[in-house]
Amino acid sequence: MKPPSKDAISKALDILLESIREQNGYTFPSSCTTPLSDIPLEELATYADALSSAKLHLADEADKLICQTQHRRNLAAPIHQLPEEIFKTILEMTETGGPGTDVRDLLLWCQVGRLWHATIFSSPRLWTRMDSGLSPKMARWVLNLSKGLPLSLHWDTVDRRYGPIMDIAAQNSTRFKSIKLRGGLSKPLDIRRLLTSPTPALESLTAEVTRGWVAPEVVLSEEAPLKHLSLTDLTLTIDPDRLSSLITLDLTGSAVPASLGTLLQILSTSAQLEQPTLLANKRVEDSEVPQPGPLVTLPRLGNLDLDCITDDYCRALLASIYTPACSRIYVDDAPGSQHVDSLDSLVWKPGSVQAAALLGFN
Repeated sequence: MKPPSKDAISKALDILLESIREQNGYTFPSSCTTPLSDIPLEELATYADALSSAKLHLADEADKLICQTQHRRNLAAPIHQLPEEIFKTILEMTETGGPGTDVRDLLLWCQVGRLWHATIFSSPRLWTRMDSGLSPKMARWVLNLSKGLPLSLHWDTVDRRYGPIMDIAAQNSTRFKSIKLRGGLSKPLDIRRLLTSPTPALESLTAEVTRGWVAPEVVLSEEAPLKHLSLTDLTLTIDPDRLSSLITLDLTGSAVPASLGTLLQILSTSAQLEQPTLLANKRVEDSEVPQPGPLVTLPRLGNLDLDCITDDYCRALLASIYTPACSRIYVDDAPGSQHVDSLDSLVWKPGSVQAAALLGFN
């Protein structure tokens, strides 16, 4: 594309200068071709300001026209042919999008274009994540734009910036469907405050405590049953009724009860368990050698993983549970274990109903 001629540029500047001169009552020449020597020295500064103003406003108008032109051209793109509801569904189903998308990512997406901006701000399901890194203003955006939908809470007490929105989170705990909590060395009472607040909609709880830090004793509020529970180095007292619909259970570190009886009580109230039960990274020690307890039947459990648990604890646990639908028992022996054969003989002993279940003869 050839650029405009110098004559055309001069005419455009003359028109702009004349407009500026008339509106402000200036006396300098309105033609940019006037020699500078013909302009009085005391008017040169005003003349330079007028030229700068003309350049600025001309660039602004050109930028607006460029944006309008690009927007008009982009309307022909296939994505603009989609109905808004379909585009909204696509955003909600993407791996990085969907319910619980980070608010900061949403704000970046809004900069793509008008369609993205309008669609994102009209989709409550995209605004259902609150985390400790949000400012109070963004936290209120989440509460308002989510239109009363259940929320997911991502909380990190290592993040020292969250203080101002702690009250906001606690006051809206009844809307939390999912909580992912990571505890650090700072402000331990915040963990207790979050977990003891009313959570009638809570279905999934993940709580991880930084290794080497003693977490406060926490009693989870008595509300509707959980479906997913994952605890790392955190001892949590839970009402048995909240475990009655549990589907997945993941206990790591000090979250594994030292007493086998306590673990069996948890399992006996969780008859709906389906996904792997993981007991990891913990050499459970008891004052006495763990003894098998009353048989606990877990009719829906398909996998059982025992990782780094002491031999006696494993033996007693395997002797205390029956999982007729289980197709896999995985035992990663604790360091220094010398009793792999004894564990095998426990599972595969003649007449074992558990062995029959693993072989599909149940």
